[in-house]
Amino acid sequence: MAVLNILIVEDNAGDRRLLRLALLEQAYECMVDEVDGAEAALEMLAQNAASVDVVLLDGRLNGANSTSVIDRIKGLAGTHIVVLTGSSSKAEHAEFISHGADAVMEKTAELDGLIENLSKLKRYAGLAKIRSNLRQQLQS
Repeated sequence: MAVLNILIVEDNAGDRRLLRLALLEQAYECMVDEVDGAEAALEMLAQNAASVDVVLLDGRLNGANSTSVIDRIKGLAGTHIVVLTGSSSKAEHAEFISHGADAVMEKTAELDGLIENLSKLKRYAGLAKIRSNLRQQLQS
């Protein structure tokens, strides 16, 4: 299985630490980068979009709905976007999906619950391997 390259975009340092811990507890191998806001994420993706398999995006960066950030990320990269939100609103979840998010996960403050939720990212590891193989073939 390929290494899953994950970019955490979260403005809360405590939440970033918790996400990193939960990701390190997964059965799949992952490399984790993190940034504290949309501009830093867009800058990183503009320079190195091909190396990011999944963006874990806070649904409320600095208190604002992240739909415009989803639009901008999709314009830069074909990466998968998983929105993490404290909201249980189905309408808000649907809005994230309509803007191009691949999935929406509700945040939990409990490490065990977060580990369980993030285990769902394993499906992207298989896609990362396919992407990696295609890149190698194109470079040959």
